[in-house]
Amino acid sequence: MEEKHAEKKESPAKTYLNRIRLYDARIESGLQELSDLEEMVTRITPVLKQDVVSSSSNQDKLGDTVAKIADLRVKINRDVDAFVDLKQEALAKLAKVEKPEYYRLLRWRYVNYYTFERIATEMNYSYRNITKMHGRALQAFEKVMEKEGVMENILEVKGLKKQFGKHKVIRGVDFNLKFGEKVVILGPSGSEKSTFLRLLNWIEIPTSGEI
Repeated sequence: MEEKHAEKKESPAKTYLNRIRLYDARIESGLQELSDLEEMVTRITPVLKQDVVSSSSNQDKLGDTVAKIADLRVKINRDVDAFVDLKQEALAKLAKVEKPEYYRLLRWRYVNYYTFERIATEMNYSYRNITKMHGRALQAFEKVMEKEGVMENILEVKGLKKQFGKHKVIRGVDFNLKFGEKVVILGPSGSEKSTFLRLLNWIEIPTSGEI
């Protein structure tokens, strides 16, 4: 008989704190993509200048790349703003954890990205004790989150719209996702499910609305 294991649910406190590293990774990825696109432009531009009669395909390629650069810069700036705001918010809430050792552990782990091995060395504990303390620290932080009302929504979408030219694909979506909640987006092929997810991740830039 096949043994089945229940999926371990990540705590809301850990989900919240992990968003700091997620934004950091997204910004780093965006900056690398931006660098690659800018390098592409520097390669295309001299070719266009040398050709008095440039092919329309090269012109279109340059225009598309410049447009992508502009959109990507907007996305990166939004991610940086969200990253800074989230980090400041998280630090303020971490400061309300009563035990100093819990505060240090969570800050080093989720803000400074220390490994458990390094934290154990810094705090002069064994690795096993640190991992146990980490669980208790997350529980303490979760109580702070409950008092602060952070447990309500991890994602809020208001009046989200997206159109490509005159074609309206997302027509004013309102959507909330609570901590620990799992949601499935259903719809027929062509109903812009992928576009909606790309908007949520700032891969596409909304025409209007808030995320």
